[in-house]
Amino acid sequence: MRLLPAPGLAVVADGDAVYVALVPHGRPLALTDSAAVIWSALPGSVDEVVARVAADYAVEPDAVREDVGAFLDRLVVQGVLVADAPDPATAQP
Repeated sequence: MRLLPAPGLAVVADGDAVYVALVPHGRPLALTDSAAVIWSALPGSVDEVVARVAADYAVEPDAVREDVGAFLDRLVVQGVLVADAPDPATAQP
């Protein structure tokens, strides 16, 4: 399962920050520091995002997995990210 920006999401990158909001009624969310790094690793599966963030910080994936996963979960709950349907050709039973 890959995580993608939600349809209707406005994204503005400004220096080291990324601002996202669901248009037309969503509250803007400012992503800075590690949150911006995580955002830059999207779209992708949680494992892909964890690997990219770990590489960016030069640490082992297990060192960031819990925090990255929790942040991605929050973005899904807030409606900022959505999961695409798995590819039936590659899905495992």
